[in-house]
Amino acid sequence: MKPSERILSYCAIIITLIAITIWLQFMRAESKLLPPAPLPHPVVQSKPVVKKRNTMPSAAVATPIRQVNLPASIQARLVKASAPAVPDRASQIPRTTPGSSRVATRVTTQAAALVDTRGATIIGQAAFFGTPPPRAKFQPSQDCIEQTLLTEDVLVNANGTLRNVFVYLDGMPTNAYAMPPLPAAVDLAGCRFEPHVLGMQSGQLVEFNNSDRNRYSLQLTRPDGRKHQLTIEPTRDPLPWTLVIPTVMYRVTDDYHPWMSAYVGVLPHPFFRVTQEDGTYIITGIPPGQYSLIAWHETYGVGTQQVILTERETKEINFEFRPR
Repeated sequence: MKPSERILSYCAIIITLIAITIWLQFMRAESKLLPPAPLPHPVVQSKPVVKKRNTMPSAAVATPIRQVNLPASIQARLVKASAPAVPDRASQIPRTTPGSSRVATRVTTQAAALVDTRGATIIGQAAFFGTPPPRAKFQPSQDCIEQTLLTEDVLVNANGTLRNVFVYLDGMPTNAYAMPPLPAAVDLAGCRFEPHVLGMQSGQLVEFNNSDRNRYSLQLTRPDGRKHQLTIEPTRDPLPWTLVIPTVMYRVTDDYHPWMSAYVGVLPHPFFRVTQEDGTYIITGIPPGQYSLIAWHETYGVGTQQVILTERETKEINFEFRPR
């Protein structure tokens, strides 16, 4: 081979190597721009960090699970809750006067925002058996002298159900759940807390609104004894606060008014409800899986029922509470 031909052959080899090197670098850079492959849906159901709360023997009993065809009244509530349009915040917070409460509006709006019609649904009630204990009357302080203050630890409704039962699911997947569009709210009205029992998501804001125009010094106490101290002045705007650590339950008290108490449950997911004047609850949009359904009451302890849910399934689980 002539020298000139050998030089041309070497040049061709070098050009080929350079072209291959440039192509490999281009492919490597392009691969970095591609989105990562989606992770598979978790199979193992992990439990949120929620400590066991009540060491007392439970007086709550869960009745057997049964699949149900929803009655018309329940269907109407679900349709109302799943309305696609959520009004803006300004329209959801009416002007208040001393003694009024904004809590009912907040609860309705948050329920609408948390509904997912693709998931499963659990409905039920907290039934009370026995004679309701009489409600004791508190002796108010001078700034609450015009109020009639009664105990709120046991409130039995006219239909024989129990109010203020915190019903929630344990063992939910560790997904990132959407935060409610509005803060939770506790109103200090009539020298008492409204509501008496509240549920909220971890990291969600809770606003303490002073409708009484009294001065309050609140203690938010966890079961392990750790506390948050909040001072609410008579004339200030609602005081926002964030609770991050999942806890069932925070006990809320006031240093100046010792009869005042409330409970706040903080969970890392939105699958919880508090029974109201009819003693019922509806939890919607639940991902399919196996969970523990827990009903907590400040006086009668907890009841637990294991439940397996499939997509779009509806089950009824009732809890029975009896005096010890």
